[in-house]
Amino acid sequence: MTLVNKLRTYAEKKGLTVNTAKSEVVHFNSKSVSPLPNPFTYDGVVLSEKDGFKYLGMLLDRRMNPKIAEEHAVRPYMAAQSRISEFAKSHDLKRRPHAMLWFSKVYGILAGMYASQVWGTVYLSEGSEFGSQLQKRHLCSLRRTLGVKNSTTNWAVLRECGQEPLQFLWFRASIRLFNSMLDCNGETLRRVLKAGLHLASFDSSCWSAQVSNAFNGLQGSVMFKQKMLRATHVPMQEFICDLRFRHFKVWREADSSCPHAVNKKAVTYHKWCAWEF
Repeated sequence: MTLVNKLRTYAEKKGLTVNTAKSEVVHFNSKSVSPLPNPFTYDGVVLSEKDGFKYLGMLLDRRMNPKIAEEHAVRPYMAAQSRISEFAKSHDLKRRPHAMLWFSKVYGILAGMYASQVWGTVYLSEGSEFGSQLQKRHLCSLRRTLGVKNSTTNWAVLRECGQEPLQFLWFRASIRLFNSMLDCNGETLRRVLKAGLHLASFDSSCWSAQVSNAFNGLQGSVMFKQKMLRATHVPMQEFICDLRFRHFKVWREADSSCPHAVNKKAVTYHKWCAWEF
């Protein structure tokens, strides 16, 4: 049975009508050059071919490149920041940094969180906290609010603003997604999850492998990996506390160093300027 026939059978079974004017075709992981030599048709109508499509806010391109989705995620964040700036200007809040920080935290960040548990997994590993374009834009916004130089160290900016790195939010979202898939009633989704976990054993670029490898550096990394690869629930509260402990590593190292002996901005900030946790 062809794909079109399967679509027609499914639509008839569910009592649905396929709107061919809004239907498009994306040929994933294809090495052929567009357009396809044999275009898809439905009820005699040729369906337009696209290089990607948006699903729940995430842009999926034909090459399944998460970088494309990441770049797309920056747009709603920047649009949200623009609206925050306009609102602050109209209400004379520009000189109230605490208000600006709260707007950014409860509105700006959320605007860039769509599908982060899919495209953001490449930035979950220790040492990759500030690699994404969205995190860089977010830090630029925080620096403008604080009125500090662009050279101000990233960890100090986040600590001064009382905010977590976006990695924390993405990692937490990924584990929540994983746990929810285990509880899902859909047999197809559970099979996809198990196939992904099996794929992780020989493909380091897949979702399961990236999330599993990101556990490195956590105190409970071995336990978390085992639970994930065995398709059992990862304990959320224990994981969250462990992830925060990993992020605080920079300050534990700074606490054992002397600003006079170590030429690091994080050490100087921690010793002489930072508020206590």
